Amino acid sequence: MFHPLRLIKRIIYAVLFLAVVFGVINYQALVKQAEYYFYSKYPKAEVIRTILEKPSREEGIPAETRLIIPKINVNVPVIEVENSQESTIQKGLENGVVHYPGTANSGEVGNYFILGHSSDYIWRKGDYKDIFALLDKLETNDEIKVYYQGKEYLYRVIDKIIVSENEVQVLASTSEPTISLMTCWPVGTPLKRLIVKGRLVE
Repeated sequence: MFHPLRLIKRIIYAVLFLAVVFGVINYQALVKQAEYYFYSKYPKAEVIRTILEKPSREEGIPAETRLIIPKINVNVPVIEVENSQESTIQKGLENGVVHYPGTANSGEVGNYFILGHSSDYIWRKGDYKDIFALLDKLETNDEIKVYYQGKEYLYRVIDKIIVSENEVQVLASTSEPTISLMTCWPVGTPLKRLIVKGRLVE
């Protein structure tokens, strides 16, 4: 005999189970999202946290290529990879964010294209699995800095778009020095791609 209440219970249990699994897999990224929400709502708490943590200040320009986004506390190495094969890029993402092969370098006319994780499986290697978990928080005029070959390049955000994973036109060159930061979206899923674009100002 068909029991609708029993079916509803099973659906609820299945949804709860999937939610728990999703939360476990994406724990670090979800914590970042929650912290950002809390500290943006209670800015005094953010000031106290900053004092307690006593963050170290950057001294000079680092020798390695680095991407710095002050608003979302990103300071990460930019990894150069030999080719655009998925396995090669995933290996590079274990050590930072990846400069997509064939796109412009920082400061050059063209599209300096950077890939980074918003979240990744907890069993995979790497210390940067959620480095772009807060990329969606960037807004027009927010700063993006790149240290490259002993120079600092300052970009400001000009656009933010969501595209499907097969829209390769986002890699196209541009007529002025720009930067594109791409990650999976929504956080913890491979459904879409979030891209934040910036223009070189300095």
